[in-house]
This record gives sequence, C-alpha cells and structure tokens, in this order.
Amino acid sequence: MKKCLFIILLSLLVNPPSNADHDSFPYGFPFFPKYKIEGSDQYREFKTKLIKNKLIKKQIKNFKKTGLVSYIFYENNTIVIDEKSPDYWPDGTKEEKRLFKSNSVGKSLSSYVIGHAICEGYIDGVNVVMNDWPIIKNTLYDGQKLIDVLNMTAGDQDYIGHRKFKKDDVLKGSAARSANLLALRYIMENNLQNIKKSKPVYNYSALATHVALNYTIFKTGKNYQNLLNKDLMNTSK
Repeated sequence: MKKCLFIILLSLLVNPPSNADHDSFPYGFPFFPKYKIEGSDQYREFKTKLIKNKLIKKQIKNFKKTGLVSYIFYENNTIVIDEKSPDYWPDGTKEEKRLFKSNSVGKSLSSYVIGHAICEGYIDGVNVVMNDWPIIKNTLYDGQKLIDVLNMTAGDQDYIGHRKFKKDDVLKGSAARSANLLALRYIMENNLQNIKKSKPVYNYSALATHVALNYTIFKTGKNYQNLLNKDLMNTSK
C-alpha cells in the first residue's frame, strides 16, 4: 500500500520543475467545501534507515532531463530512501538552508487521496483508462489514462495551462476566467467538447488536478467522504 501512495505522489510532484503563476484571488469561496485540521503536539517522528539506490541517484543526477530533484521512499513505517539534488535548489534555498517548496499543496493532497483510492480498490491503478466517466465524454480527456493526467501530459496545452498561457488555470479564450472558478462540467461542455488532444508534453495545469481528483470522486461515489475521513483526516463516522 505504501508503494502505491508514493507512485501517485511522485506522479504529480516529480515532473520538470515549474514556477507557475497562480491568480492572486483568495480561495475562501463560500460555495467550496472546507476542512479545518488543527495541528497536534502529539506528532510522530519518522524512523530512518537509509539505503543506497543507484537508479534514484542516477535519475536525480540527470534532473535536467528527468525533472527529479528529490525522492523520499517510506516503507514499513521507516524512511529508507531520502535523496535530493545538490545542484538544484530553487529560490536560493541552498544558502538559506530551507526545505524544497511545493508549487501547489492542492496537487500534493489530491495525489495523496488518489493514491489511497487506488490502494483501497476504488480505482484499478494509475494506468486505468478513463472511458467510464460520462462528464469527459467527447472531450480531449475521453479515453485517456489516469497516469497521463497525473503527470500533466494529457495533451491539453492548446487549451489551458502554463505552457502556452503562462498560468496554470487560464482557459483558452477566457483570459479573465479561471478554471478554478468554473464547474468541471461547465468546462467540459463549453471549452473542451469535440476536440482532440495534442502531442503529450508536460503542461503544468490546474485542470489536470481537477480532472484526476473528480475522477476519484466519481469512482468512490458515496464513499468519498469516508475516504477523506479515514485516510486524510484520520477520523471515522
């Protein structure tokens, strides 16, 4: 189960680094569900028993091609691999001795939830073809593999994303409109109907996260809240 989670987490995090410009509006929309999780002083320290892994070291050394700048592997309640590139430290973090930044914590949390959904059997795996989800029918996401959406290589760069529009959430023809402010169904019906995907290249996109997470909601159905309670919030109802 731990391996499943790390595969999904790395699918969204271990890609060529991008410094996407997010819109400056606050995300406290009254019509979006919110979860407030209080911190605890009864935290658990991770055990560490590090091993060498030549493949990971090689991938990190070649980070300009692989995009892999750090890697943590957690197994049997212990961190067994903890590697990072000494040659890639964004925003002066090497001098300031700070941690690596995450461009979007929403993408990190989404990947975590998706990983649990796979490990618990709601989704068959990262290579599943999303052809059973009516909302993406006749769009460029129709029939695509989940892994390509997670890796942000779904060929959507002509319609949204950082590659052509310099922001992760701007929709083509809707410069003043953010994909973060529109319902997913609306985007599929009004922006992406009857179009084909482009060449699969890396495109940092907020929409990819929405598609992947909402596919998880579709697959878990009425059990989605229970999934969050159990695996993200660590509560039960």
